Amino acid sequence: MKPITTINGAWSEQANAWVSETLCLTGDCWLEVELPSKGRLVIKKSETANGPWPKALITPWSGPKFRIRVHGSTEARYIQIHLTETPNTIQYANI
Repeated sequence: MKPITTINGAWSEQANAWVSETLCLTGDCWLEVELPSKGRLVIKKSETANGPWPKALITPWSGPKFRIRVHGSTEARYIQIHLTETPNTIQYANI
């Protein structure tokens, strides 16, 4: 069984969202998020750790729990997760 990793982040006034640390994926993973109430999740992907950060996924207003499979690649790919509110839990596990 692969280890589950907790994701850190903070509220960003500039983005008006909770923004995760930049994560480096080297393959597929499961992303699990639990918000205090319904909300929206946005995943931004980049080929480099410095961006640009186009949106790769925007969920409808739903939740409060999300379980999403994020497709990486064999080459390093970077993602950031943006949420409409500070999550109760957010974690991922490589597949």
